[in-house]
Parts: sequence; structure tokens; C-alpha cells
Amino acid sequence: MDASPYESVWDSPNIVGNFTRKKPSTTLLGYVREFSAGRRLRVLDIGCGAGRHLRPLLEAGHDCRGTDTSEKMLEAAARLLSDITPDTGDILVRAPMHELPFDDRSFDLIVSHGVWNLARTEQELRLAIREASRVADSGAALYLTTFSRNTLPPTADPVPGSTYIFTDFNDEPQCFLTRDQLQSELEAVSFRSDSEHQIRELNRPAYWESSTQTGLPIVHGKRPVLFEGAWIRTGAEGGTRHE
Repeated sequence: MDASPYESVWDSPNIVGNFTRKKPSTTLLGYVREFSAGRRLRVLDIGCGAGRHLRPLLEAGHDCRGTDTSEKMLEAAARLLSDITPDTGDILVRAPMHELPFDDRSFDLIVSHGVWNLARTEQELRLAIREASRVADSGAALYLTTFSRNTLPPTADPVPGSTYIFTDFNDEPQCFLTRDQLQSELEAVSFRSDSEHQIRELNRPAYWESSTQTGLPIVHGKRPVLFEGAWIRTGAEGGTRHE
């Protein structure tokens, strides 16, 4: 029997356990409080993992959905949410980032926290971005973190036939974008930068940068340099409906 297309290392007990212990991003939660301004938002958390962001968002009164491809992650999320809502069947959905099973313009806030960098091809990345745009209502916010190209040395080469996909970080194909590339891909599907929460870069210096280049201590362990920011979905059409 063929393996499920969703089976992956993310079902590993050790990885699920690590995600279960992770704390929610205070920056993300602060942004949601500011953006909501007391409103009840329809929120989609793409790649929700073990539910660390879903729980505080549900507790704040928002109408939330979370997707992930890992059955074990979704089971962990269901346990985390069980004392808030006994039935998580309507909240947690097993689906990949590039095939979202929701209607057009269904959400006021899209969260993509460290997920799009897992795209193994540029086509997968663009489909994921297009899907996020499709399900975002006009004026909806996108809160995003993803890997910066500055994670990798300038000498790193993408996989053949690609611009964004590299295997240098952990020997697996992953997506690393420059600031301009990220902005261009988002603008192509009608996301404009939130002027008050523009993209910023975290975790510099990168693991490969020396103190003579940056004036900062060398980082010995590998960790990704991250882009973080918020974008607003304009009223123009963007993306295509997933069939």
C-alpha cells in the first residue's frame, strides 16, 4: 500500500512533543489584538502544528480554523483545545498549504507562521500564496514568518531549475526568499505591505556570518534567519479557486 501523501517527519513523537511545548508568539498575538480592535475575526492558521496559536486566539473569542498535514500534530492540537471546545472537528482540518478546503474570502486574518519555507518547489510556494489570497477577504490581514535567503551563505546555489529552493540548510529542499522576492510574490496576489508592520528580519547574524562581517559574535548553531511582517489583502482579485 502506498504511503499517505501527508505522512512525514512531522508525525515523529519527538517533533510533535517539541511543538507541544512551544509557546505562542507574543508578537503575533499582539498584532491580532491591534488588528482586531475588539472585533471577532475569522482566522485561518495555515500549518497550525500542535495548536499553540489557536488556543489563545480561541480564548480571545475569534472564530478559528487550523490546517496541517500531520495527523499527529492535529491530534496534539485537539488535546490542547479540548477544554475550550470538546468538538474540534470543525476547527482542525488536515490539508496542505497549497490546497485549502475553504471558500473564497472566508477569513479576516491568515496566519502563516514558519510554513511557506517548507515548500519543496516554487510551484508549491506560489500555489500556497495564491490559496492564502483566495480565502482572504478584502481587507484581511496576512501575518507571516518565513525563511530569509540570508540564512544561507551568498555562495549557496539553488537546486537546478529553481531560484528559491535550496538544500544547504538541512539537506532537504526548502524555500529561502530575498526581501524583494517575497514582496513581489505577495503583491502578485494582491497582498500589500501593512505600513505599520512592515517586514523585518530576525536572527542576524546568520550561522555562517563572521564577527568581522557583522561586528557581532559568530552564531555557531544553525538557525534560520526569518522574515516577519504583515500584509493586507486589497480588493483586487488575486489567486484562483482551488478545485
